[in-house]
Amino acid sequence: MESSDSPHSSYSDSEDDSEDDWGNDYQDDSELPEKPNFNHHHHGYRRLNPEIGEIRLLRLDLSRSDDAVLSCRLTHRSLTSGSKFVALSYVWGDPDDTAQIRLDECIVSVTRNLHQALARLRRDGFKRRIWVDALCIDQDSVDEKNTQVPLMGKIFNLATKVVVWLGNELDDGALVALCELDRLQKIFPREGDESVISQRVRFDRMVVENSLAKSGIEGAPPAAQPEFAVDFRAIRRLVHRPWFRRVWVIQEILLARKSQICCGPEADDPRVSGYAMLGGLGVISEMEKRVVYENGLRPFVREIAWRTSPFHGMTRYNALRIKNNGARAPTEPPKLQIPLLYALYRIQDSREGDDFHAGTISGGIVSTDPRDLVYGILGIVEGVDSALIKIDYAPDTTMARVFFVAGRACLHRYGPEMFLFCQGQRLLSQGLPSWAPDWASKLGSLLPESSNIFYRQDRKKYTNASGAIGWTANPTVMQVSWEDPCVSLRGRVLNARVAQVGRTIRGSGLGLGIPRWRKHTAKFREMVGEVNSNQPDPNIAQANRANAWRALLGGPVWGHWYDTPVDFSRHFDILSGKVTPPSDLTLGEREWVNLRTLEYRERLRITGNRLFVDEAGRPGLAPPRIAPSDAIAVFAGATYPTVLRETEMPGRYRVIGAAYLYGVMDGEAFEGVNTADDLDEICLV
Repeated sequence: MESSDSPHSSYSDSEDDSEDDWGNDYQDDSELPEKPNFNHHHHGYRRLNPEIGEIRLLRLDLSRSDDAVLSCRLTHRSLTSGSKFVALSYVWGDPDDTAQIRLDECIVSVTRNLHQALARLRRDGFKRRIWVDALCIDQDSVDEKNTQVPLMGKIFNLATKVVVWLGNELDDGALVALCELDRLQKIFPREGDESVISQRVRFDRMVVENSLAKSGIEGAPPAAQPEFAVDFRAIRRLVHRPWFRRVWVIQEILLARKSQICCGPEADDPRVSGYAMLGGLGVISEMEKRVVYENGLRPFVREIAWRTSPFHGMTRYNALRIKNNGARAPTEPPKLQIPLLYALYRIQDSREGDDFHAGTISGGIVSTDPRDLVYGILGIVEGVDSALIKIDYAPDTTMARVFFVAGRACLHRYGPEMFLFCQGQRLLSQGLPSWAPDWASKLGSLLPESSNIFYRQDRKKYTNASGAIGWTANPTVMQVSWEDPCVSLRGRVLNARVAQVGRTIRGSGLGLGIPRWRKHTAKFREMVGEVNSNQPDPNIAQANRANAWRALLGGPVWGHWYDTPVDFSRHFDILSGKVTPPSDLTLGEREWVNLRTLEYRERLRITGNRLFVDEAGRPGLAPPRIAPSDAIAVFAGATYPTVLRETEMPGRYRVIGAAYLYGVMDGEAFEGVNTADDLDEICLV
């Protein structure tokens, strides 16, 4: 993401919009009309003209007294008029914690967090018109929200500056964290005489070694190179602020021409740009991928990277797109073209737990209105994708209906790759067809990063279950309705169904514990052996047994399936007990197993999934809802097979989710098939 942000820019600099000089219009409390019973619902909004892209803008009346009631006025402007304005990116906050302001001739209530943001801007002598969603959109008018919300991406894209309000609190080191992030992105190596990778690996090591004491790690030695010392503890506290969890702020910050972070009641915070803040967080995200460090910084770095993953994930994707298609001109506003499915994946991937409720989940991206998990990202997705989703805040437009529309659009555009996201449990989305992902649920650990939809033209396809039979946009998918959600796709149901299923595995690859690892892998080896004892072809049976280790990975190893630099099959044999410790072992058996299988366990994707074996003896990994007798299908254009369950009506199936199945990941199911028309029609409900 490019930006012309200046760390020392001022809010009121280069004010040349002289149409109304409200900057010197001071107000006193005595001038306020006495209307104590007025609230936001009673403000008489003048109708906007959607045909010219008309919006409302807010202008603050300055005051000599910080204690004076906030006073502001609304004006109408067209987005095509070229009017200069600033947009505010903030979190609404607790709806029950409110304060009053004067809006035109009325006293209205706003949330405390918004009141504090406006008070800070007034204290700074803010003169420009400002766009604030809570006040510039009539929140009680469904029709107006349906026309104004689709403009939000354009509003933040056209604003001369986006002011990011992180909150009023100063006692948690937010200012320190902002300065640290600004410094971190400045010292991060980019180019040089030696390879960039070598520079960055050395940079990671120096930062990790010198940041222990500054981050509050007990007993850590002083930094030998203070210039590389970073306070990760302060940064972790910063990303715990509610702003980093609001879905709307992703497009607000990524679409900004300029952005400036504002934090605290006084104008003494560093003038750190949004570009610098996201740049520093992106550096930490990259460090988390490159470095395996077993010191006290690991939980800090991992949590920071996880909590900000939607920001740097979409920024990184867009950087790849710009690199391939040519950089934009410096004067052109930033324009993101993120695939809808990738954007939704980033939102879902931020989910920490299964107890989702709008605004209350312990981690991940949330929204006050759960429908905004989809609506809130449309400003940054590809235009052909966003055109397939009509924003509708009508009371009967439930979250499930919005997820249905988003799923239909993704299926139309990206085909069965979408089934990678159908693994989670259904939570609040009652009535959603099985083929449409519940974007409020937690993403399963069978991660879809190897799918070609995310790095089209930038990364080869490492799994290719459908072989040469690709996906083309299917117009019949868009004809599927909520009332009749049956959709037919071309594919092939395999002859062999699911034979045996293991228990759902709880815990990560490194956190599961060696005894539980031994139990799961030994049972899986036993399942594979038992089913393959009935396999009539001994060569196939031997291949199935020898490749059982691949099922636990659920995806490619370092970008390639068959040429791995580590003998992971031996790691699996050690875990499952086939290979025992040497007789002269000086370590304990558990320590020996831990050391000999560390690299393998670090890459496993089994958390929350179940190992299984099909009737042909092939080992696999699938979502936890898989059960014996389930069918397995390969659809045209799919990189992974899909587990299906037949309904009471023969010929109709429910989607359980995408799965790994050894022996069908490279087009084997479509041997002899020339076109998708040669495949069967499979009906999904």
